[in-house]
Amino acid sequence: KVPHVARLRAAIERARVIYVVWQDQRAREWSALCEREGALPGADLQQRQIFEDVVRPLLEDDKTVLFLVDALRFEMATELLELLGPAAAPSARLRPRLAELPSVTEIGMSALAPIAQSGKLRPLLAGKDKTVARRFDGFASANFQVKTRDQRKKAMATRAGGAACPSYAIEDLLRMTSGELHLSLRQAKLALVLSTQIDAGGEKGFGASVFSTELLRIRAAWQLLREAGVNRFVITSDHGFMLREK
Repeated sequence: KVPHVARLRAAIERARVIYVVWQDQRAREWSALCEREGALPGADLQQRQIFEDVVRPLLEDDKTVLFLVDALRFEMATELLELLGPAAAPSARLRPRLAELPSVTEIGMSALAPIAQSGKLRPLLAGKDKTVARRFDGFASANFQVKTRDQRKKAMATRAGGAACPSYAIEDLLRMTSGELHLSLRQAKLALVLSTQIDAGGEKGFGASVFSTELLRIRAAWQLLREAGVNRFVITSDHGFMLREK
């Protein structure tokens, strides 16, 4: 029922073509920059330093909850900060980090654990035949191999030093009362909240229809944790993404 629908569709398609050309050129420029200068930014922008630089200092003062939000883009984080509103201000801050390359979940989520040694990550590769392509299988540190969600949690919990490190899928956390949550967190210095719907929505093509809903769930989980007595939070992600018509 939109007037001039054929012309509108043609304009959208033309804009998409122009965008893809621009996007590909920026990708080539980025690749050339990485080849010339190296792929790592300064330490304050490295994803692998988040736990040591941001999370661990908070643990020294108070109980802290770390939200691991799969595929939370930076502009979504700006929207989330607005949703948190005056209750989060003035202490809430939005700070960028660059995802490890390649920017996929199995690398980014593992890199959020405190496994870097002297600023370096040691990848584990599946398969013994070095003459053929080998699949990324996780990271190794001095004391841990981090391949799974449970191993990532163990690395974080050990570094946090608490008696417990509860982990909640966000949908399970939202079914709890603040009293139940307070008891669950009683012995913990660090707790984890896992959100996967943004990434799942993007992969399945639902896109923006689920993004705003998940941001509201993150805000609801944050508010419930505050009611349970938590005052310190870090919300981070493994990577962003691009929406492209398939």
